[in-house]
Amino acid sequence: MKKIMIVDDEPMMLKIADRALKDFYETIQASSGDEALDLYSSQSPDMIISDLKMPSMSGQELQEKVKEKGGDNIPFIFMTADEEFESDTADYIKKPVKADELLQLVNGIFDRTGKKIITHAELKRGAGDTKSEREKLPQWLVKSPLVNVHAGLNNSETAEYMLSAIDIFLEHADSNLQDMEKFYEEGDYDNFTVKVHALKSTARIIGAMILSTMAGAMEKAGVEGDMEYLRSEYPILIDEYKKYVKLFTDNKEVEAKKDIPPDELEDTLLAIKEAVLAEDFSLTEDAIEYLEKCNLSPEKEKYISDLKENLYQLDWEKLHSIVG
Repeated sequence: MKKIMIVDDEPMMLKIADRALKDFYETIQASSGDEALDLYSSQSPDMIISDLKMPSMSGQELQEKVKEKGGDNIPFIFMTADEEFESDTADYIKKPVKADELLQLVNGIFDRTGKKIITHAELKRGAGDTKSEREKLPQWLVKSPLVNVHAGLNNSETAEYMLSAIDIFLEHADSNLQDMEKFYEEGDYDNFTVKVHALKSTARIIGAMILSTMAGAMEKAGVEGDMEYLRSEYPILIDEYKKYVKLFTDNKEVEAKKDIPPDELEDTLLAIKEAVLAEDFSLTEDAIEYLEKCNLSPEKEKYISDLKENLYQLDWEKLHSIVG
């Protein structure tokens, strides 16, 4: 099975790309260019899919460093929300990334290099149409004036993915807000622009089109050095971001938890440990999400919470330490 490394500092984008590819390819995830370089040396991927704009190292800089390590023939795909971006040295796909489009692009590249391993028919994932998927969403979300569910479903492709994306949005909202506020207050407008660039894309995936448009305008101001616009619109953007956080937090549905037999709990915890040691993001996440729906002791709930927090930070060293 061909191996693809996905690189993005936004956990939501990592998860979306991973879900699009994991049924057909072995996937490796990295949350920064530096981590990607370390993994490249140890994992030898057949392709790299990277966000274009990331703090400290851009996707293009990562491509150059991979070439310096002897990876001249490694196919690169850039993920970007920049409508004007073009490249002669790599393929690219516009955000928000859709599963079928990414799969077709990946398959086409492997086809050109004689490494095709899946057929066009296999790319058809059978996602429901927007109307049928809309019926699967909770009514508070459908009726919210802040959320364009039609746009969210078009970008997420299914209700399940959209709701999962909202969970990830909430999971990282506090840290993202802290980073944005820190960069702005320190006058680090380059990294502030990178953060609002990412927000522009992630907001579209959950149908937060107002927030996405505002983030896009802030990104443009950051690139052009329009300080007057940044100063006047910054507090409005932060307030708008917090409106969505409050909406999702207040309405987040708490499912009735079920009891889990001791032997099943033990087996699931063992499965988590094995998945963590194998650094398998998807299996670890699936097992964690299953246990989150079960009645657990306070100690086990804390254990699962710690695992989830470090999983979405891709801190495998810490995860190894937690599971022992």
